[in-house]
Amino acid sequence: MAPFAAYVPVLLLLTVTGFSLVLRPRSASGRLTVATGGLVSVVMVHAAQAAALPAHEGFTRFDAFMAGTYVACAANVGFSVLMARFHEDENRRMADLTYLVAAGAVPGLLLLAWTAVLSRLV
Repeated sequence: MAPFAAYVPVLLLLTVTGFSLVLRPRSASGRLTVATGGLVSVVMVHAAQAAALPAHEGFTRFDAFMAGTYVACAANVGFSVLMARFHEDENRRMADLTYLVAAGAVPGLLLLAWTAVLSRLV
C-alpha cells in the first residue's frame, strides 16, 4: 500500500475541486473548468506516485483508490457538462435539478468507492 504521503495530494486536489460543487448553474462553465482541471490533476498525481513507488505487477490498493477517485471526478465533469448544457438551453429547472443531484452524487460516489477500497472490499 502506498504511504500516507501519496494520498495527501489527492485529498488536497479533491478539496479544491470539491468547491466547484457549490457553484450555481449560472456558473456552469467555471465549474466545468475546475472539474476538468481537477480530473487532469488527479491523473497526473497518480502517474507521479506510480512512478515513485516500487515496480509492482497488478492492481494495487492505491490504484483502486485512484480508480474510485477517477469515477467521482468523471461524474463531476459529466454533471458539469449537463448543467452547462441545460443553462445554455435556458432550461433552469433541469439545470437546478442537475445541480442538486450532483451535490449528493459526486461526494456519495467518492465515499462509496473509498469505503470499498479502504475496507478491503475491492
